[in-house]
Amino acid sequence: MYAVGTRALGFRRPQWAHLVTLMVLGVVFLGAEVRPASAQVLTEEEVLEQEEEGSDSSVLAELLADLRARPLDVNRATVADLLQLPWLTPVTAARIVAFRRLRGRIQSLDELLELPGIDEDLLATIAPYLVVVPPMPAPWWGEARLRVSGRLERSRGMETGVYPGSPLKLYTRVKWGLGEYIISGGLLEKDPGERRLDDYTSLFAAASLPQRATNVVVGHYQAEAGQGLVLWSPYAHAKSSETTVAPMRKARGIRPYTSATEYEGLRGLAAETRLWRLDVTALASDMALDANLDEEGAVTSFYETGLHRTASEQAKRHAVREKLIGGRVAYAGGQVFRGGVTFYASHFDRSVQPPDSLRRRFAFRGKRNQVAGADLTLNLASVLFFGEVARSFSGGIAALGGMLVELPRFKLIAHFRHFDPDFCNRLARPFASSTGVANNEQGFYLGAQWRPRPGTRLAFYYDTSKRPWRTYTFPVPASAEDGLVQVEHRLLRGVVGLCRLRWVRSPELASAIDAFSREIAVVAVENRLNARVQVKLDASPNFSLRTRVERSRVVVQPQGLTTWPATKSDGLLLAQDVVLRVARRLHAQTGFVQFDTEGYDARIYMFEADLPGVLSNRAFAGRGTHFYLLVQAQLARRVWLGAKLSSTYYDDRQAVGSGLDETAGPLVRAASVQLDVSP
Repeated sequence: MYAVGTRALGFRRPQWAHLVTLMVLGVVFLGAEVRPASAQVLTEEEVLEQEEEGSDSSVLAELLADLRARPLDVNRATVADLLQLPWLTPVTAARIVAFRRLRGRIQSLDELLELPGIDEDLLATIAPYLVVVPPMPAPWWGEARLRVSGRLERSRGMETGVYPGSPLKLYTRVKWGLGEYIISGGLLEKDPGERRLDDYTSLFAAASLPQRATNVVVGHYQAEAGQGLVLWSPYAHAKSSETTVAPMRKARGIRPYTSATEYEGLRGLAAETRLWRLDVTALASDMALDANLDEEGAVTSFYETGLHRTASEQAKRHAVREKLIGGRVAYAGGQVFRGGVTFYASHFDRSVQPPDSLRRRFAFRGKRNQVAGADLTLNLASVLFFGEVARSFSGGIAALGGMLVELPRFKLIAHFRHFDPDFCNRLARPFASSTGVANNEQGFYLGAQWRPRPGTRLAFYYDTSKRPWRTYTFPVPASAEDGLVQVEHRLLRGVVGLCRLRWVRSPELASAIDAFSREIAVVAVENRLNARVQVKLDASPNFSLRTRVERSRVVVQPQGLTTWPATKSDGLLLAQDVVLRVARRLHAQTGFVQFDTEGYDARIYMFEADLPGVLSNRAFAGRGTHFYLLVQAQLARRVWLGAKLSSTYYDDRQAVGSGLDETAGPLVRAASVQLDVSP
């Protein structure tokens, strides 16, 4: 929209000078006084940003949105409750609970500054999710979220009728309950092009007795245990500038599953309770999964997109059922030592027989699988040790372990992992080089954060990994490494500068020309370097600006071909975000992006603000401009209405996308509207 408007005014592209002018006018308008602003979405970016393109409901984004709407009572929250905040480690969470027991009731969040590891910056980050005097809960409460979204340009699949359904994406989620003891709810979702309004449905009912640490969930639920080698949910952190957050998983036990990610979660009955010093969990599930079938009815692969538009996609819907039973017993004798064992056995009603035995040599086969594991944590004041080992029915072993050191201004985490190629567990989600990887990997991660003084943070991580066996797409064993160095510094009151350098070295299949002028695929090494400079200005509680410049360089060097030159590509991204509180009940955020990259290899990822519960990470490649506008208005005491419009204009193409998802023309626009009714 903005891109089209500028062309109508005679500009070829929006000029960066216009964005700087907007920033200057904002400061002049608000006067010289500079005070902190409440642009919380910019803080959440530290843990939500990832190098995976997508725009959909996110378990983590939904969790943070729910916690903002219903903050944790710091005087009642348990260690497990506090660990829902990504920025808190088990060491810090245990310190908060111990401090509360020693001091008595906490009267102000500022009292937490007395604890080692909590400074003004961290407290400002977690404060929106904590409350000292919670409001009196209503006996009965209910909440609802309705969202409609879609692209304004019709894809080829829509134009030709191959996608027979509406182009809109529909999402409805409701919850209701009795205080904090009984909660129930459901979710309906339809993707663009699907006919059925209930293409994905989830329902749950949960009851809890916090005094006895007892929870029961019926319906759709998720289970987290240990470090994610046996059971885990989609709630898992990827590597980010919060360098000490991702490596250690923080299990939350059993919880209702309220995400729209269709291939995750379990469905059935789960219960957990405390018996003396033992936490006991039992679970059972009967879940239908999408899958590709061969002519004999065997499963060749699981289908995880959740899209059911065409006839072939609809044929994959609920093609196989998995029945599962499992449990966990854990020792919970205080905060110093915790350990447990977790087990499950599953049975598919169809045999799983992946084709291509060369590339899928160690893939799961058959109808039955069993996974068992043991985990422990040892908390010695400022040092915490953690680890887990698991074995699948195939005989494959997975093991990981690490150490977290947390001092008043310094954190360090070391993490190693070893996953056999034949470790088979689709419910595993441990920390690895890529989210979801749980086999055929060995690796070591080292991350650190140092806050030498208030307003200054230095972050670092280095991760190295290798695949001892070939993968599906790469024909030989390979190794990779990546690292990050970031410095944040408060330049002036309300002005924070950031410099980041990230590098990645990974294996790649590249195209080359042999001596006979034939195009061949060769093994290559891709070296990627991204440099980012960013300034964030919190001009007032009602106005915030963020300016970013990021440069990428990618060099692909074929191996073993000394006569074949390396290929190089560069990219540049310029971005401006503006957060504005127009009135007490009206908030707005807008962003402008200019990007120019030499192809997809030099793409640059950027996190973008979205409606509550939605996570947007965009990969900008090619040459063009991008604009978005997000508006949220409070219509009544418990009713919020949000809307978002985005527009991307490409200067270097006349069609966007590929196949049935291709849209004609260089412009892609999307719009979404969401209504939230909170208790």
